Amino acid sequence: MITMKLLAVAILLLLFILIPGCESKDTSLSRKYGMILVELGSFEMGAENGYDYEKPVHRVRITRPFYISAYEVTFNQFDAYTWETNKTRTRAEISEREKRPATGISWLDAVAYCNWLGKKEDLRPC
Repeated sequence: MITMKLLAVAILLLLFILIPGCESKDTSLSRKYGMILVELGSFEMGAENGYDYEKPVHRVRITRPFYISAYEVTFNQFDAYTWETNKTRTRAEISEREKRPATGISWLDAVAYCNWLGKKEDLRPC
């Protein structure tokens, strides 16, 4: 169960972070999609007293700016990509798709989604 949760978190993080930006400009990514530009810099990540996968505390450097979503990507947002690109729609049949975080998406599909969204803003693909 923990492994599936970690995989889901990893995919959601990928959906959040793989839209690289080349400069600090206001784009419709921030206005329409609730994206936040993460600038160059560094921070401490990890925990001394956490789970093994959280150890050790280490410095992470951001070497190129990128956009990150303030919220999880929903099924409806991912479906817009699948419709526009003629990809297979996610099979999850759940109510309130517009509010539910997208799940069951492969790593490659997540990268393709991020590149599709970035292309709409003339940003460099991953």
